[in-house]
Amino acid sequence: MTAVSVSPQGGTYGTSVTVSATVSAADAPTGSITFTDGSGTLATVQLAGGTASYTYIPGAGSHSFAAAYSGDGSTAASTSAAVTDTIAKAVPVVNLAISPEPAMVNEQVTSTASLVLPSGAIAAPTGTFAFTVNGTPISSCSAVGIANGVAQCTSVLPAGTDTITATYSGDASYATASASGSDTVGQVATTVSLTSSLQTLHPSEQDTLTAVVTSQVTTFGAPGGSVSFAADGAAIQGCTNTALVNGTATCSYTTGTPGTLSLTASYSGNDVFLASTGSLSLTVGPNHCDLPGRGWHFGAYEHLLARFDCGPLPPRCDLPHFWQCIDHWIHAAVGDVRTEIAINGIQDDHSDPNRSSDIHFSNSR
Repeated sequence: MTAVSVSPQGGTYGTSVTVSATVSAADAPTGSITFTDGSGTLATVQLAGGTASYTYIPGAGSHSFAAAYSGDGSTAASTSAAVTDTIAKAVPVVNLAISPEPAMVNEQVTSTASLVLPSGAIAAPTGTFAFTVNGTPISSCSAVGIANGVAQCTSVLPAGTDTITATYSGDASYATASASGSDTVGQVATTVSLTSSLQTLHPSEQDTLTAVVTSQVTTFGAPGGSVSFAADGAAIQGCTNTALVNGTATCSYTTGTPGTLSLTASYSGNDVFLASTGSLSLTVGPNHCDLPGRGWHFGAYEHLLARFDCGPLPPRCDLPHFWQCIDHWIHAAVGDVRTEIAINGIQDDHSDPNRSSDIHFSNSR
């Protein structure tokens, strides 16, 4: 009679199993044992002292082991009853590498998953990997094939701290397994350069501001979004949320009273680029013709001859401002009276380097 046994039972793929056979007979049996697993032959082993054994690594799944004795001159051939055993799938370890880490918005990130097999597991793994970011499947990486135990997924991740998970599907020999890793995806830093179209400013002048937004990472191109301009902390009318064109926005405004003018250009940022602000400090000078004059007074308001000297006029000085300057000077000199002004020698010629005029004044009360 032939009996078969298996040890250990209920193992995991990659673990060795020993199948043993014992032949019971009146005389010491000789001959051989052929071990089978289901319909397949494992090995034929010579009896020694009535026993034989065979050690190997069975694949995962259900097995039915049996031993067939060949017989000899005194002992008839016999076959054992089958002994069943179930071998569990091996559980691999998944290593996940993410690069670059950290990353920028819109930058390609590569996640590399690799399988580490248990000792003794020699079957090449098959199956696929599925990648997710923050629990959402990455559509292009839902079933990535394995080559030499490795699968890769390249994708663009959303801004913030992201969790990437790689899940192995498993196959006939290996159980499913997964691993997760994190990557921080940040927006690209920017700077704003703010310039004025005029080198010197005077009240009620038209000036144009130009804001240029530059990305710290040039490969991402010119930033999009908008810029809002402000003067002394107050929004400039018509210059809020000015759209960037090739990274540039402009704002036209009218200067105010003399003094220091603090200008800012604030970039809004977007899902790719961080917000930033540029600043510029300008000085608004006095009116073009608002210069002191000098006069000589003859009589008590009856007659006045004033020599009024405005000096050289800047190119943008206009004649109405010049007249206004003279009028203010006369009012300051003789009081708030009705005046008749005769201005000699003033011509609308801005190329004249000196503007000197005789003003004859007579008042009526």
